[in-house]
Amino acid sequence: MLARPSCSRLPRLAVRPSAPLCRATLCRAQSGAAAATAPAPVSVLASHKICVVPFRQTPEQALYRLHMNGLIASASISNIFYAALLRLFGPSITPLAAQWDLGASLRLKDVKAAYWPVWRVDYMGEGKVHEAGGGRERLAWIGAREAYVPGNPFAPLSYLSFAVPPLPDDLATYDPATDLAQLGAEYPIVEVPFTVDALKFADKVRATIGRGREVEGVRFELDGWRDTLLAAYPLMFPVYIAEFESSAHVLGEDDRGFTVVMDAHDEVSTRCRVSFPPPPAMRESGRFENNYWVNPAPFTPMLNVLAGLPPSEHVHPGNLAPAFASAYQAWMSPPPSGSVVAPSPTLSVAETSATGAAGESGIDWADDRVQPWHSAERDANGHHIETCLGAYRTLCGLDAVEAITAIAGPEAVSVNVRVGSGGLKVEKKGIDEIRREHAETRARVRAEVEESKPAWLASYDEAQAGKAGSADKA
Repeated sequence: MLARPSCSRLPRLAVRPSAPLCRATLCRAQSGAAAATAPAPVSVLASHKICVVPFRQTPEQALYRLHMNGLIASASISNIFYAALLRLFGPSITPLAAQWDLGASLRLKDVKAAYWPVWRVDYMGEGKVHEAGGGRERLAWIGAREAYVPGNPFAPLSYLSFAVPPLPDDLATYDPATDLAQLGAEYPIVEVPFTVDALKFADKVRATIGRGREVEGVRFELDGWRDTLLAAYPLMFPVYIAEFESSAHVLGEDDRGFTVVMDAHDEVSTRCRVSFPPPPAMRESGRFENNYWVNPAPFTPMLNVLAGLPPSEHVHPGNLAPAFASAYQAWMSPPPSGSVVAPSPTLSVAETSATGAAGESGIDWADDRVQPWHSAERDANGHHIETCLGAYRTLCGLDAVEAITAIAGPEAVSVNVRVGSGGLKVEKKGIDEIRREHAETRARVRAEVEESKPAWLASYDEAQAGKAGSADKA
């Protein structure tokens, strides 16, 4: 039975080199019998662009919540009852629970503090879409703030998203010598290295889930789109990982081992998400057939998809963002299939990175699109994306109006009703005047987008144009 978490017990539960989730295990992404070779640790490749989120939960606080969620994950009625008592009365209920033998079937095998590498990504892209069935062609845009890409393909931990917690703007630069020792000598922190290049992964996303995809009556070919902004922010994110074993409930069944993961970014423990695999009985009932983890966070919490097509019986532009977010989530966090842990979609990118020429990890830390979280560039990127989305919503509205007027023919008119001091005033505009005003509006919002472009992005685009021109001459 797990006793009340205390300082005296935690040194025995600290990181051990031979533990199931040791650093060597986390450094390789498993895919069946095959595994990717672990590259050099991030501390060897240290980049000033990697920022760190401090541990805000102590080992004592974390063990209490991990224990409570482990009780729930065991699916034992008595353990779930014990977890409810802990939630209501706190650790003070532990002596009484011991008398009732509550929680005796759950054993904590190991618990670790770890720094898990994550990317948060800002993106803006532009391309053409068609109505399904070969209908009208229009421009469309996808914009995302702080989308999530795991920095390491180790599955199933890479199935979890850490995109939701709001983080301070002034996160410090990662310093392994200091940050890995912040919990004290008794509680060493496991460092999991960056092996996934978020920039290469963006190419894979376009080529895989965006090729010939029909969503809400709109057909996308994202592999032909143009990135107008792509910026990735590398972070070391604090987590606690606990390994539990639960005794079998039915005679003849094997004991079940499972992992509970808790993020530790906030001093308020209820703001730290805890996730665990659903018990087999819940999966068999179909309640958790779409996710490997219970309580998963979204991978794209701030996603916008805009298309200049008017709503119709078959076209639903307002549903595009939720549909894309769902597709990305299902791809990044594949549903369980028996005892098989499917490889992360990031695995092939990690393997490519590990053999790259840009550095020992294959990640080109010098790329201008890789930026520190605390940088002024991130603020400028956010402002640019918001400007783009506002402008493109205006363009979508104009496209929808023009599609309707095209159906109505050259006699189409626009009717505006204004309320002033003299009462209602009705204005009618012919098709030529509508087109002229639309052209002026398009030019204005395009200028606003160009003016909001961050300085680094303008320089990057100019450099890329110069490379393309040199390649064409060659």
